[in-house]
Amino acid sequence: MFPHRWATRLAAGLTAGLIMASVLAVTPAASQPDPRYQQRQPSSRQLPPRQAAPGEVIYLAPPVRGQRPPPSVRVPPVPQTGFRIPFLDRLFGGSGQVLTPQQQPSGATVAAPSAQPERTAVQPPRPKVEPKYFVAVAGDELAEALAGGLEEALSDRPDIAVIRSVTAGKGIIGRDPSMAQSLREFIGSRKKVDAVIVATGLGDQAPLSEGKAEHAFRTTRWNQIFAMRVDEVLIALTERRLPVVWLGLPPVADEERAGGNAHINEILRQRLIGFGASFHDVWAGFVDDEEAFAAVGPSLDGRNVRLRLADGVGFTRSGARKYAHYAEIEIRRLFPLGKGGEDAGVIAKASDPSIHVITAAPRTAGATLLSADLPAIPRGRGSGDGPVPTGRADDFRWTPAN
Repeated sequence: MFPHRWATRLAAGLTAGLIMASVLAVTPAASQPDPRYQQRQPSSRQLPPRQAAPGEVIYLAPPVRGQRPPPSVRVPPVPQTGFRIPFLDRLFGGSGQVLTPQQQPSGATVAAPSAQPERTAVQPPRPKVEPKYFVAVAGDELAEALAGGLEEALSDRPDIAVIRSVTAGKGIIGRDPSMAQSLREFIGSRKKVDAVIVATGLGDQAPLSEGKAEHAFRTTRWNQIFAMRVDEVLIALTERRLPVVWLGLPPVADEERAGGNAHINEILRQRLIGFGASFHDVWAGFVDDEEAFAAVGPSLDGRNVRLRLADGVGFTRSGARKYAHYAEIEIRRLFPLGKGGEDAGVIAKASDPSIHVITAAPRTAGATLLSADLPAIPRGRGSGDGPVPTGRADDFRWTPAN
């Protein structure tokens, strides 16, 4: 009876141990032995690599105290087929696949595959096109912003060149020399000028001197002198039979100066119409629905962007592009492209020597009506007492350019 009792207990204990071992073997934490309890291999001889159990982590070399642990290899688990006990596989040798880790030389690095350079399509060089038409932009800081926006607008027309006659701070009322004289000298110094765009007047809200007298802005005499100087500029341009695009002043953030710009626009409108031309200011493009100054507004592509600088006067790149669009329309009409990109010819200038500007628009918001005391528009004829003296403001005789 005694031996039978101990045999029964021994069988029960062995069965419990096998079950516990199988449970621990399938637990992820139990499948990774603590490296502190790994046996050190003798340094006198190299032992063959031990067979790794599925999911087991083994070291390729024994760890050394105080040094970085050697590289380790995790053996992926072997797919199970049917019911198996991992403990018995290790004890008696299982029929599953045995993976032997390959030892990697110390300090060896794996070279990453070299990236193939991206191949970009080689664009053939564009043929250089010599400008055929030269458009002069004249004025003050407004003209500088306009020239930049016009160059961007005409980037698809290398046959049109934009040239500048810009003097910062100098407008219609400036003298020594006057704007009319400056334009005559500029056009005379150029080999060819086919059209002129005028954008000026930011500094024209200043008193005008006449001898020892000084006339304040918006007074009757100031209006008369300013109108006559506008006529001088128009005569200087039309005597060369040049088409002209004249842009009005835009609104500014300062309400008082904005009202002054609107006043100047009304004088420009009257003088240009008197020369047989129509005038369009750009006011509506830079105000909101309530006709107030707007620093942010729709660009040409419809996006709501900043159009004006922080000073409330200058233009951003988008604003300059929008400002130049008013002149771009007329320049493309004057110098169209024919079929196949060839020039279709410029609109005949000799038959219509008057000013070419963009279409008319409603009166500028905030502008004041001018009195009827402005000087008469020159009509190109004398008073009847004799021929008009050469060089006088009302001398409209055309002298061909040399």
